[in-house]
This record gives sequence, structure tokens and C-alpha cells, in this order.
Amino acid sequence: MGVRSSFWWTYLGAGFGGAWMMLVGAVAAGLFPKLGLVDAVVRAGDQLFDGFGVVLWTAINLIDFYAVRHGRYSIREIFNPHGIYGRWNWRGLTAYGVGFVSMRPFAVIGDVEGPLARWVKGADVTMLAGLAISPLLYLVLRRSLDVDAERAVVTSADAGLDPDPVGHQTGAGHHA
Repeated sequence: MGVRSSFWWTYLGAGFGGAWMMLVGAVAAGLFPKLGLVDAVVRAGDQLFDGFGVVLWTAINLIDFYAVRHGRYSIREIFNPHGIYGRWNWRGLTAYGVGFVSMRPFAVIGDVEGPLARWVKGADVTMLAGLAISPLLYLVLRRSLDVDAERAVVTSADAGLDPDPVGHQTGAGHHA
């Protein structure tokens, strides 16, 4: 990465990060007008995210590991932005985004209650909605992935890596 590229990525990251935080502060202050700004941001973050983002991401990763790739990944290709995995997994990000958005109608954040939260009388079913949608959508989206071709690349890309120091046999514990 060159100096110019480093400068622009740093500059844009700082600019977008600053704009994002101003937006977060404004929304939090609107949702919790009786609190100070810092307390409002903390309360909004606690109620909006409440660990749901991590749970969805974990569910997608587990589906990918056990149902799609069966634990077979290339160590070298994970760190290659132009390799088989690329910089971003659009399938995973799409499933994550759709799952996260699907949870919002069930949310109760401050005085704002989603339309489906009223339908279930304020019960917190946001997690169930996200967990039902994200992994299933990922399974549908991954159908365009050629796993057999990917496995061939994994085998050749990781050729010559040091064997497992514990002494496990290659492929042991992997599902077929």
C-alpha cells in the first residue's frame, strides 16, 4: 500500500467515523432527551445493539464453518485480499444486514417501539427474528459459491505449511 492510498483511507475513515458519531449522538439525544449526551449514547447503544450484532455474526460464521465449508479454510487465503475469500464476504454481510434490519420492527428503544413489538405486546423477540433470517439467508446466498473449486484452491494454497505440531492427522475431525 502506497503513501497516497494510506492517506486517503485514513482521511476517509476519520471523516466517516466523525460523521457517524455525530449522527449517533443526535439520534441518542433525540431518543433520550432527559439524559446527558454521553448517557444517552450509552443507553441507546445498550438498547439498540444489546449483543445482537455479535450473535448474528456468530450464527453466520457457524453456518459457514459447519454447513458450508465443513471447517476447511485456507490459512494463507484468509490474509490474501485478492484471494478466494476476497476482502469482503458479500453473502455474509448481506445476511447480517438483512437480519439486523429484520430485528428493528420488534425493537423497543427508549420511547420508540417498533410496530411488531406492539403486536407481541412488547416482548423482546428481536433475537429470534434475526436468528431466523440471517443464517437461512446466508444458506440461500451461498448456493452461488463453488465450494468444490474453493477446496482445490485451499489444498494448493496451503501446500507446504508446517504440519500440526500437536500431531493430529491432516483432515482429522473434518466432516466430509
